[in-house]
Amino acid sequence: MAAVGWGLYRFIGVGRATIGDGLGPLLENAGGTVRNVRVTSEYVSDAVVTPIIRVRAFVAGVRRVLSIFGGRFG
Repeated sequence: MAAVGWGLYRFIGVGRATIGDGLGPLLENAGGTVRNVRVTSEYVSDAVVTPIIRVRAFVAGVRRVLSIFGGRFG
């Protein structure tokens, strides 16, 4: 019975060490990936999406002004 208990104790110890060694770097890598995604999405928002929205809003404003004065583009 003592041998089975000792074996179980060792098995649990090895399992904890294996999980601890494997999860630490995995969680660190996941955190780095999340940071990369956040930075990339901020860049895309600032460099691509915001200028497109500004241009579309400007074009919509010009079309509205032209439709008010000319009645063609509305």
